[in-house]
Amino acid sequence: MGYRVVSAVAPRFLRLMMHDGTLVSVSIGRKGNARCAVDLEHSRLADHAAGEKLKGEWKDGLGNMGEQLDGH
Repeated sequence: MGYRVVSAVAPRFLRLMMHDGTLVSVSIGRKGNARCAVDLEHSRLADHAAGEKLKGEWKDGLGNMGEQLDGH
């Protein structure tokens, strides 16, 4: 899946233009000393069904990443 970085403010914000013309915005906020909250918005989607499909994919992907990070 290709993308290009539209804007970034390291290490807290990233906006990507995906290969299909959709936009992904990711914000990371601190929750105490050892945790963070990730807010993700995927916009410019074709329809509601595409949004529901991607919602599940993002949830699974972020969950897997969290599990990997917790193990290190």
